[in-house]
Amino acid sequence: MDFVLPVGHYLGPVHPAPESPPTHHSVRVGRTPARLADQDQLDVWLLAHGVPSEVGDRPWSRKLLLEAASETGVGDAEAAFTDLMARGLLIEAAADATDALSPVRHHRLLPLLVGLGTGPGEPLDVIGVPGLLIALKAEPRVFELWEWGHRWPDLWSAWQALSLDDNDGLRAVQTLIAHGAAYLDVIS
Repeated sequence: MDFVLPVGHYLGPVHPAPESPPTHHSVRVGRTPARLADQDQLDVWLLAHGVPSEVGDRPWSRKLLLEAASETGVGDAEAAFTDLMARGLLIEAAADATDALSPVRHHRLLPLLVGLGTGPGEPLDVIGVPGLLIALKAEPRVFELWEWGHRWPDLWSAWQALSLDDNDGLRAVQTLIAHGAAYLDVIS
């Protein structure tokens, strides 16, 4: 089963003038801002991050994303999904990245937030905002990818260096993205 992952770093709504409604939402992909022109596109792109309570047990797939979109009242989720895929704002990655055309060879993971260490008697590393937010209590392999994954040119190279198989690597990426601890970007 393929994993659906969002690409880019959300920059927020764009208001043409003070106190006017936003004309679109902006996502930075590489060095270029991309427009999310309507609410369906924004909702589907945000849902592609996954639901933290759902991630980890199974891949966040196109099917699960579209089911979640339907449950939350997204109008035309399928059209938004197709458009976002065509524009490179979503990718579907298989748990077999041996193919040179695999998206994991064309994207890299960039960390967000900061490491908060471990608490007393706590075996897991914590990622969040000091004094404000614990976003994720990360398993060691997930934390290691968050900490070091940006050092390699692409996801696949990071997984190889960190001895993660493709399935574990995708699950770690999905977990980090779902908790707001990292994002995917294109290789520039």
